[in-house]
Amino acid sequence: EACANEAKYGGYYVSIYHVYCQPAFIYELHSAIAHVLLGWGGTSPLPRLHTSPFKLAPDAPELKKKLKAWKNDHALNFRNCAIAANTTLSHSNEATPANFWIGYCACGIQGIFDRLLNQAGLTSIKIDLVKLAHRYHFDACCLTPSVNLGSSGMKPQQNFQFRGNLMQILIRRDVVNTFAYASHAMGVIDATRTDLRKAVAKNATITGQCRVNCNPKAFLNQRLVKIFVFQGQENRHKKRLQLQEELRVLLRNHYNKFPGKEKHAYKDLLTPLPITLKPQMKELLSRTRP
Repeated sequence: EACANEAKYGGYYVSIYHVYCQPAFIYELHSAIAHVLLGWGGTSPLPRLHTSPFKLAPDAPELKKKLKAWKNDHALNFRNCAIAANTTLSHSNEATPANFWIGYCACGIQGIFDRLLNQAGLTSIKIDLVKLAHRYHFDACCLTPSVNLGSSGMKPQQNFQFRGNLMQILIRRDVVNTFAYASHAMGVIDATRTDLRKAVAKNATITGQCRVNCNPKAFLNQRLVKIFVFQGQENRHKKRLQLQEELRVLLRNHYNKFPGKEKHAYKDLLTPLPITLKPQMKELLSRTRP
């Protein structure tokens, strides 16, 4: 299917592959929040949604400038804006996209999950979200300590298998250098591929890593960026749209019940706004709410 997408969109879009594991549910939650609060019409996972970090690095050229001060892609400021990826499905010296189902993760994400819930005004429904993740076969243990799972009637998922995920990111060719740059491990700039657009268009085997600036202004614009996802857990993959629907209902009910949390999310998570709000969203945001 990923190859079919390349064949269909390859004339106008560059295919980039991101292998991920523990952040999977966070990416899904980003998508649901964007739909409920911004009226976003997509259903794909979103790797980043918090907008203020992009003031420091709104695009890939700025990421490259900042890299000298930030040292490498493990720096928090870098990770807040960007992800590691590959320019090909079948060749990699680190996490081969074709083997994504094995899973790959460089760091824990419990603190990231908790921070997102706080920014989005969702802390009071954390257990509901974790239960939903557990039911859809996400690795819920990475979202909250296992003791919390047990006390909530959920069994810790021992020896979690096939937890890996593959995100196929199609970036329009005319803007690929704006949002991605060729790299080695740790985000080090690859001086032999300074023009990524040309490097992935050559008539030869495409290889090499890249780093992708995931600015929501671009990733919420489906004319610039298209995203497809493949998940190692078959049942989870088949039911991810069902998960999205349940997430969106849960969030919508929560914000309707606690309208102050909605404004909190706009202020802490979505300022500056990544897209132009639809009229009904503008009206909602302009209201004086408790």
